[in-house]
Amino acid sequence: MRAFSLGEIGRVMRSAAGAGASIDLTPSHAIASVVGDTARDLNRADPWDLVREGPGCVVGRSTIGQAAGFVHTTMETVWHGRDLWHATTADAFNFSTQAWAVMYPWRYDRVRSVDGVVSAGGCLMGNCVGPNPSDPYYPTQYYGANRGWGMSSNGDGGFGFLAYGSAEWHNTDTVWESYNAADGRWRWAIMGNNPNAKTTYLTVALRTDERAAAMAAELGGAQYGTAACAAASATGTGDLTSPDRFILGGYNYYGAREGNQDGAVGLPLIVFEGSAALNAWLYRFTFLAVLQAQLERAGG
Repeated sequence: MRAFSLGEIGRVMRSAAGAGASIDLTPSHAIASVVGDTARDLNRADPWDLVREGPGCVVGRSTIGQAAGFVHTTMETVWHGRDLWHATTADAFNFSTQAWAVMYPWRYDRVRSVDGVVSAGGCLMGNCVGPNPSDPYYPTQYYGANRGWGMSSNGDGGFGFLAYGSAEWHNTDTVWESYNAADGRWRWAIMGNNPNAKTTYLTVALRTDERAAAMAAELGGAQYGTAACAAASATGTGDLTSPDRFILGGYNYYGAREGNQDGAVGLPLIVFEGSAALNAWLYRFTFLAVLQAQLERAGG
């Protein structure tokens, strides 16, 4: 997706979704380029820029669009990386109680070993400070504020997310060993919160050669050309406002501030809010499959 303006992204999204002009899929923000040490938002009236913290923040270029002369910028993520990208304002990517979604191309290169066991995943992006003390999967002595959201790559090559709010916490993953994306290939991903449905979710486009196998394995969302996980509760999460700034490449989690994935996030990093986020939730199975096919045809 060539991100020239927020309006152009919205037009591409409507086309990919097969939606009419009355359907709002125009993002509020999109990190679309890197200039020096700053990843720049197309929304210059209220920029959610990210800044590079050190030389470990590596900017790359993928093969997507190269044959046509297009430069697809990537922000490489590093296992145990301490140099991360962080938002320049506390408000950036801090969504409170509203509907929101964050969409981006994602690449997971390899699963890392810890103490000789190949099972290590970890933080990719978010502003979560946690985990929540009542979360049975993470009984640590360091919990932070228990607020915010984040996406992770998992130790089986799958993925997951967490969203800790004032009313409830959601923490879920793809079913263990049901899906392995740690192959160095690009996939579109979208994470968000639909407070009307009291549901948080993460949906990733399958590569076009994966769909039949994923359907045979009964992977959630495979019939739509996606892999998906979601969490719902009677109350929803409530207010997700985090005291920490958004971090790309890792986040504050499990008592450590660092990155935990070998791979990359490609640009644009797109944000939908309000009605556009609700429409992204509704149409995501349609537009992810279309955008993924386009990405692969472009060399991704």
